[in-house]
Amino acid sequence: MQLDEMTGGIIQQRKQLQSSGPLEGKKGQYEKLLHVLQKEPKYLACLAHHVETKDVSDFVKTVVFDMYGDQYDNREERLLLILFQTVLQKSFDEADDIGSFMRANTAITQMLSAYARRGQGLGVLRDILEKPIREMVQQNSLNLEINPVEQKKKIKHDYDQWTEQSKTEKTIK
Repeated sequence: MQLDEMTGGIIQQRKQLQSSGPLEGKKGQYEKLLHVLQKEPKYLACLAHHVETKDVSDFVKTVVFDMYGDQYDNREERLLLILFQTVLQKSFDEADDIGSFMRANTAITQMLSAYARRGQGLGVLRDILEKPIREMVQQNSLNLEINPVEQKKKIKHDYDQWTEQSKTEKTIK
């Protein structure tokens, strides 16, 4: 007589319980969920706007490096770019003004930064941004100063010159 038969099948039951575990059967459901999230970037795009600050780093790593980590797989790369397009469009639509667009350190900005550090991501950004940036920099009259104090000095100087010129024109007439 075997030991299992003597114990009334308790050993066999314990082995079955150990092999099944609390997540048995749910693994397939999680696989399906992850597949849908990867295949339909619109869901991750919606989630990106609701990620709490403390979870941003983990979210970015999961999305950019785990879910769409194979930068040489055209399908994954295309899906990741669709995700960015969706997220950016929503951010643009919700921005109060152009000055507030992409200013916060959110999941979206960090995802774009992580993407830019990947091999192909850097090339894509260079291809997209090189021409407009070059055209912008070549404009001689464009003021790229971002320091508010310097901006105020420039505005005051321009105003003073304008008023001085107006006074001169009035005295000539």
